[in-house]
Order: sequence, then structure tokens, then C-alpha cells
Amino acid sequence: MLNKEPRKDGRGGRRKRRFQKPQSLGEIDRKVLATLLEKLGPRETSSQRESALKIVVKGIEIYRECAPRGSALTGTVQKNRRALEKLKKGKTETGQLPFNSFARVGKTLYGAASNGLYRIEDVPGRSAESYGDLESAIAGPLRTLAVIQQLAAGFRNVDPNIPFNGIVNVGTNGEQITTGDVLLNDLAKPQDREAELAGYCYLALARGLEKRVVLTQPKHHPKRSGFNYWQLLRLALIQAGVPLPNEELHSNPVRLERLMKAGEESAARMLAPAITHADGRTFSDFEMTFSET
Repeated sequence: MLNKEPRKDGRGGRRKRRFQKPQSLGEIDRKVLATLLEKLGPRETSSQRESALKIVVKGIEIYRECAPRGSALTGTVQKNRRALEKLKKGKTETGQLPFNSFARVGKTLYGAASNGLYRIEDVPGRSAESYGDLESAIAGPLRTLAVIQQLAAGFRNVDPNIPFNGIVNVGTNGEQITTGDVLLNDLAKPQDREAELAGYCYLALARGLEKRVVLTQPKHHPKRSGFNYWQLLRLALIQAGVPLPNEELHSNPVRLERLMKAGEESAARMLAPAITHADGRTFSDFEMTFSET
């Protein structure tokens, strides 16, 4: 199955099958993809087919790079959420407030916390417990960001265990959204990478080949013709290394059609305005990624 809904007592978010190591898949077979695109668009120009190939290959590359490879959290999201709230309030093992940024003023090093500035030299008892009960999946990136911030501020002696949890946004209720919140939310509810890949396949046909996309497949609708989306998506899934048994693509047409529909929705999001210039011009994520298409 593509996705599996979690139990009520689970971590939250959709669980994914373990994704195999991308290096074991070999190079993307552009030739077999190009052959299929030529079959799907025999009257289209070579330039159109080349654009379609670029789009679908990009989707495969993103899936291989970003698809989940098993659960990053060993405990529950709720447990990490509580630990993150403690970190926000400075209730760490060392009693340190998490810093949002670091700066050097003359020869003195400062860290900015929610309740003011601290001389770094005055912060007591730094240790690996500064991040409290947060799991390594969250604490690790926060330590890395602490190092980056300290290096940018000109620290000579960098300490990855000085707690860092920068404020990145403010929620609708005025609550502060920190880097840790973003990390945890991404782990709790990961992006649907299969739908994203399906979206690239949809756009390869609609924007690359400039063809009408058929949202069905032959086993489920034997009297219809075309099935260009089904054919391209099926090949892209195989090339991306999606851990989905090949026979399931044939034996469960409803599930694959749901993925095709999710891909259509993903494509619509990629085509939605992402940037608006002062003169009113808008650009979508798709247009910025494939400016020549």
C-alpha cells in the first residue's frame, strides 16, 4: 500500500514504507522514459518531449533525495512536544534559556534569549543535556544550527551544546513558532512524496507534452483509451524506487487512481502563484523551477 494511516495512539502523520537506499537504484533510465514519452506524444515536437522528460526526471530525483527512509522518532510526538515546550521556557537540565541568535560585541560574546541578552561566558554548566528530553532527530539539527550561528557571530571556541531554538514565525494566535517546532512538525506529518512525484508526472504531460491528462487506468476502466498518466506514473514509480510491489499497481487500481488524483492536486499547488512582484506579475514554483518550459 502507498500510505498507512496511524493508530490513534501512534506518532501522528502518515507512516511510510521504508524507502530503499537511493544509491542502490542506479542511474535514472532516461532512455526508457524518453521512449515512453515518444509513445505518449508521437505528434508532439522533440522540444516538447524533452521538456516533459526534464520534468519527470526532476520529480524522480526529488523523490530519491527526500523520500522518508523509516521513522526518525523513536518516541511519541507528544513526548517531544512537551520536551520542546520545556526548552522554550529554559527548563533544560542545565537551566539554560535557549538562544535565538548569537553575536560578538567587541571581544564579548552574547546570546539573545526570549528574556534578554546573556554574556556567553556567564552561562553555567554547558553539557550534552542542554536539549533535555528532545530526541536526536530534533536535538541534532538544533546543535548544528547552534554551531552555524556561533561561527557566523565569530566565535573562536564553538560549543554545539549551547541550546539554540530560533524563532522563525508567529502563529495565528500569536504564539512563537521556533526552529524546533518546524522540525517536529515535519517529522510528525511528513510531506506526501508519492503525491509530489505524481504531480511532476501530471505536469510532464500537461505542461511538457501539452496533452490532456487521462486520470484513469486500463484495468479499472477497460473501455477508455489513452491512459497516458497511468503509464508515465507507473514507470516513474519504478524509476524512483518507490517501495511498492509491482503487482499491486495492477491488482489495486483504486489505490493508484487515488494517487493520480493526489498528483493532480499537487500539480495545482505547484502552478499556484508563489511570488508576486510589485508590478503584479506572479510566478509559480513550477515556473521558477522550469523557466524554459
